Amino acid sequence: MTLNRTNENGYSATFLDLDIKIVNNKFTTTVYDKRNDFSFKVISLPHYGSNVPKNSLLGVVVSQLHRLFRANSYIDGFYNNVNILFAKLCKQGFLKGHLLNLLRNFESKNYLSIIYKYWEVIDFERFN
Repeated sequence: MTLNRTNENGYSATFLDLDIKIVNNKFTTTVYDKRNDFSFKVISLPHYGSNVPKNSLLGVVVSQLHRLFRANSYIDGFYNNVNILFAKLCKQGFLKGHLLNLLRNFESKNYLSIIYKYWEVIDFERFN
């Protein structure tokens, strides 16, 4: 097996689905999706009109919200990643209002964790 260097400098690297950087002597993380580097479209999420049960579709969205919350060390990264996720899902037939309701439900169930991690609540105006 050959080990190849994939990072450009000593202050940032990607590992699995994380983009890890050192900023002001602190590690910061956000989501890295290699599929965004491809020159072709990759469909990674189910279409809302598919034969997949609606509860399973909504479970995919909620699990992605949890993944984005855990992966982002700062709330701005979380906002950016959720907006990208919502844009993909809207192209797949999901309604933006329904997605925002799922996000509100996610926030209410994880309120203390969000406050503890980011020291602020989710600003829903950043998703309109």
